[in-house]
Amino acid sequence: MEAFTAVWKTACEAPGPSTITVPKGPCKGPVTFEMSGNMKAPATVAAVKPNSGWVDFTNLADFTLNGNGAIFDGQGSLAWKANDCAKTGKCNSLPINIRFTGLTNSKIIGITSTNSKLFHMNVLNCKNVTLENIGIDAPPESLNTDGIHIGRSIGVNLIGAKVKTGDDCVSIGDGTENLIVENVECGPGHGIAVGSLGRYPNEQPVRGVTVRKCLIKNTSNGVPSKVKLSDVTFKNIKGTSATKIAVKLICSVGTPCTNVALADINLVHNGPEGPAVGACANMKPVLTGQMIPPACTEIAKPGP
Repeated sequence: MEAFTAVWKTACEAPGPSTITVPKGPCKGPVTFEMSGNMKAPATVAAVKPNSGWVDFTNLADFTLNGNGAIFDGQGSLAWKANDCAKTGKCNSLPINIRFTGLTNSKIIGITSTNSKLFHMNVLNCKNVTLENIGIDAPPESLNTDGIHIGRSIGVNLIGAKVKTGDDCVSIGDGTENLIVENVECGPGHGIAVGSLGRYPNEQPVRGVTVRKCLIKNTSNGVPSKVKLSDVTFKNIKGTSATKIAVKLICSVGTPCTNVALADINLVHNGPEGPAVGACANMKPVLTGQMIPPACTEIAKPGP
């Protein structure tokens, strides 16, 4: 660790851009990465290798990152103004703030990503990884800045996070299994999303996702999905809806959803168009407990 500290000191004192390369593993024993300071990315917008990260942690086992409240500042405001990928569909030439790829039996504790140029954190191809006390902070106008994206990973636990961003607070991609999202405060943002799915060939199913004890506020969506659903329960959801349709469940015409349950829902809407309603398409949920608004009283239509 003394050698790494010496290299870091040299890089920090260099007048121009510096790069520190950590060689490939595997390491012979558990590694803990302690942070005592913050990191700030260049503010300039420059194309990078697609899907690359500003800070990458790759192919590590028994790894612990103790951030101690460290902030990874992507300085993304210039990138948001230049980012037209909503029109072009090409935005992956901007860097993701922090990438965790190929981690096994690892913990990420006490870090915050702020003002990322693209996604804040990507968790990909990981197994048995826990993220605790995570912060995501960016304004609503920061387009395509998903807070924490998880994909092709098994046994990820996201326990305790405060997420403010311009896109999904948590997005769950294909191949995700046995995921727990707990005590996450989301907003502003787009909510907690399963997807996008079905966009690329050979995508793997999403199984065993649990979202519990989360607070979602000032968001455009809650927990949406427009792919085939089975064995899904929405339970103990309370709050207010910005739109009259407080509950919208849309399933595929060719493969309707199966075994979807709603239990103890209480969502109200106070707008001039009247009280909240529930809308469904190509599905018939199992209902138990309180149901406000009544479920599936209207036919749901695609769209926001």
